[in-house]
Amino acid sequence: MNEKIISFQAVDLGLSVLWADRNLGASLPSVDGYHYRWGDLSLWKNENFYYQKGVFDNISNNIGGNPNFDAARYECGEPWRLPSLSEINELIHCCTWIWQEADDVNFVLSGYKVFGMNGNHIFFPASGQGEGLMEDESYIEDFDIYGCYWSGNLCEDKYMAYELRFRKDAISVYPQWRSRGNCIRPVCIK
Repeated sequence: MNEKIISFQAVDLGLSVLWADRNLGASLPSVDGYHYRWGDLSLWKNENFYYQKGVFDNISNNIGGNPNFDAARYECGEPWRLPSLSEINELIHCCTWIWQEADDVNFVLSGYKVFGMNGNHIFFPASGQGEGLMEDESYIEDFDIYGCYWSGNLCEDKYMAYELRFRKDAISVYPQWRSRGNCIRPVCIK
């Protein structure tokens, strides 16, 4: 377990799992935290060489909870892990999502307040997505516009994984290249 990671509060939204109150690496719920490539435990810097690392050999369809591939489990230990595709779909369809504009006081980034059926809520900042092949050409695209969060699930195309993707007025599950840099919102069992 890595000491630099901030501890989480587990929030019960009335769903099948508890959701962390902030992103992996975030000091506050309203900031982005760290970006990761899917299945890679190191922080995202660029997309270069990712597909040459051999991480596609014998990898399971869902890496959630596997400390060799799940950055949430590796950094925070049990019980934290990546959410599954079905848990993200449950979050999308069973909660109320309200867009919150950044105000530089309480909300550093725009994003969604997500209210559970029981009235509890969490905030997902629009933390953008890391793109670029070379370190000096890499950047976080659409910061404060899009939120991109990894699930633990591979797509049928093993070079892609599912992400929770949102912007103002649009929330979906989307297949994404695993080399991109997304945030992680950990979950744990009740």
